[in-house]
Amino acid sequence: MNEHRFVAVGSYPRGAVRLERVPEPIPFSSEERAAIERAWSTALAGAQTRGGVLFPGPLLGLRGAGRDDDGALRLRLGPTDYREFVGTNLVSPPPQRRSDALGVSAAVVTACGHLLLGRRGPTVHERPGEIDVFGGHIEPGGDPFDAILAEVDEELGVGRDDALEPRVIGLSVVRASRKPELCFEVRLTIDEAAVRAAARTARDRFETGEIVSLPATAAGIGAFVGERGHELAPAGRATVEALAIVLASEADADVGHAAGDPS
Repeated sequence: MNEHRFVAVGSYPRGAVRLERVPEPIPFSSEERAAIERAWSTALAGAQTRGGVLFPGPLLGLRGAGRDDDGALRLRLGPTDYREFVGTNLVSPPPQRRSDALGVSAAVVTACGHLLLGRRGPTVHERPGEIDVFGGHIEPGGDPFDAILAEVDEELGVGRDDALEPRVIGLSVVRASRKPELCFEVRLTIDEAAVRAAARTARDRFETGEIVSLPATAAGIGAFVGERGHELAPAGRATVEALAIVLASEADADVGHAAGDPS
């Protein structure tokens, strides 16, 4: 069984993703707050041992998701923070009432047709040493599309001028932590060599130990998952599998259109 499940897979441009914002915080009880504080203290100690740093920064959590009648993806978002996320989603087993901080993950595709992944550095709190896509979280008042472009800039040093408009390709949930992840495809206008050069001076370059490259095709992704899927973080695997599904669907549609073209 995969470590993730899909809530939605498809091609959703910015106009097909609708946000509903909930202002109320999660009503944790005093006992739940105490448990969150204990988990956070443990996480802080672990980060200090690894040489990392944790911040209880404000985030947006997923309160619900669905599709509108026209096929648009609707996300219901409310306030949370990284402390609540660590103290609920990252404990085992996760409690019934959770932060569910919504992650954003990017399948980054270069102008030369390569899909870039990164092996997570040893000081990060989540999934150190595993191969993952690039991403992070959404801050209150933020937009998921702007957030993923900012994450690509921070982790790879690639600014918005070198990226095309992203599209959402899926919404997944990691089974163990119940963490939701909004999966994006971000296509760049520069090649892999230029990305690698930019990544050397990226603000958050410490988060990635090495960059991994593979063909940005359904077949290439399938081969990589088959050979090295055990090295992939669950959210990263969900994102590349969503991309493979979308690319295969689009290729089938192109074949169908060509077959129906009388010219």
